[in-house]
Amino acid sequence: MAKSKSKARRKADPSSEYREALRLDAGGYDWGIPHREAAAANMELARRLGAAGFAGCAYGHIQGLGEPFLALTGTDLPGMKSALSLLREWVTLDGPSGINIEMLVREHNYTVSISQRPQLLRWRLRGIDSVDQPMVFVTSLAKTLDTKSSFVDELLAYSRKPVAPIWIMVGAVPQALMRPDRVTHPQPVFCKMEDAIRLPGIGVYRKGEARPRDSMIMEPEDREERSRPPVGFGDEAETPSHVAEVRGRRLTSSFAKTIHVLRRSAQGQALVAAVQARGCAGWQVEQAVCNLRLIDHLPYEPKGKTKRLALIDALRSEIVEPASATFDPTNLPVEDILEQVRLDCGFLLRRIDEEHSLGDDLNARLGRLGALGYG
Repeated sequence: MAKSKSKARRKADPSSEYREALRLDAGGYDWGIPHREAAAANMELARRLGAAGFAGCAYGHIQGLGEPFLALTGTDLPGMKSALSLLREWVTLDGPSGINIEMLVREHNYTVSISQRPQLLRWRLRGIDSVDQPMVFVTSLAKTLDTKSSFVDELLAYSRKPVAPIWIMVGAVPQALMRPDRVTHPQPVFCKMEDAIRLPGIGVYRKGEARPRDSMIMEPEDREERSRPPVGFGDEAETPSHVAEVRGRRLTSSFAKTIHVLRRSAQGQALVAAVQARGCAGWQVEQAVCNLRLIDHLPYEPKGKTKRLALIDALRSEIVEPASATFDPTNLPVEDILEQVRLDCGFLLRRIDEEHSLGDDLNARLGRLGALGYG
């Protein structure tokens, strides 16, 4: 009895579903189906600023330079320095543009937001040579300051210049000077130029102005726009036109040399025409050839079939074919390409037409894709 309970409590292997999908697809793949990946930032900056009693901002001009500075202020200077050191780490990893500071200016107050820049975060976590477009989850710390001086409006005008560097530093408001209501009021701040970071600019926007879609400052009127799924996710990702668009982008990015040879050389054009004569579309031939050439980029030849398929699958999000790659179309038999097209069609049909049984015949699969608008 105890043995039976132990079996009941045993968790399913989370990778078993993935291995089963690899087995069913058998090396087939459609580059137009979204590759679901995500990159996410942690909450460390918010934690450090919160622990340091982040209370507001101070601003002014660097004496002798004339460039503006923005000082993040709190009640604990060592804690604020710790937060600044984290911002410095972002600069070390991604460059000065890795810090994303925004300000939304209203009539009587303004909001400041601090976060990592989404695109650079994606490159760091997923790799700059990746052709995927994963969702990026960025955490930001946004604070509304209840008083506004004329300097904020000056900073808005300054930020519109082609070159508008700004310094980021930290400062401290002594606890004894803090008002009981914890609302930001003008008062003395002790700023430290030590370890200040020079940024190429910040985004400053006036209330009602258009802001980037990935702006970290959320206003009530933004909620409807922000609630829509990003391009490439949701229902839009399932349409034939979008699948074709993604497929074309990913294939030409990953296999530029192969696609060029197939489209521009006499041998490549002859190979495509020979397979098209058997009922396949041109894009299906190109995709099949690229999928067949993936094995040339395996780091080693694994022993197990599932391991081999998993290595090939991992390559799909990383491969960028060098211009020096060699490709002779005459070495690829037409029958091998037709079999790969059959597998590729099966991969796509399993994801867009799950309710119908999938036969093994290539012509039947081609006909079904055509009827669904994916031919």
